[in-house]
Amino acid sequence: LRLLEKYTPTHMKNNKTSQKLFVSYMKRRCHFLDNLPAYNYNTGGTEMITNAKGKRVANNTRQLGSTLMRTFLKEVEEFCDPTSQADWSKKPHQQLIYDTVDGGSSIGLISLGTEKIPQQEMASFQEIGIELHTVIEIHTREWLDDYLS
Repeated sequence: LRLLEKYTPTHMKNNKTSQKLFVSYMKRRCHFLDNLPAYNYNTGGTEMITNAKGKRVANNTRQLGSTLMRTFLKEVEEFCDPTSQADWSKKPHQQLIYDTVDGGSSIGLISLGTEKIPQQEMASFQEIGIELHTVIEIHTREWLDDYLS
């Protein structure tokens, strides 16, 4: 209960439906972490992971769990924020894309404003092997095909 009180965004604290959504959202993300080999076998060094395009990239596992958890918490807060729902253009929405296929792992990030992501946050993503793409790249058919394949 204390974790729920600590991490539930303010605009969700008095709404039981929103709290249930928060718990469900975080449960799915924690399930992903639980099945992510780079997280489970974390050596604190550099390991290879598969990015969202299917390429093997170096990943600094020391910051993997904390970077992903911060991002998960930020996603759920923005997803449930009534002001964000009214106008998605106010903030650069970002969404982690993840998949576990055949026991492997794939992590990517889609952002509608990569240039607005703070430098420290960008560095954290790059350190764990997540490629960041510009809006121009995201709007190309080739990029979309690569991401969806």
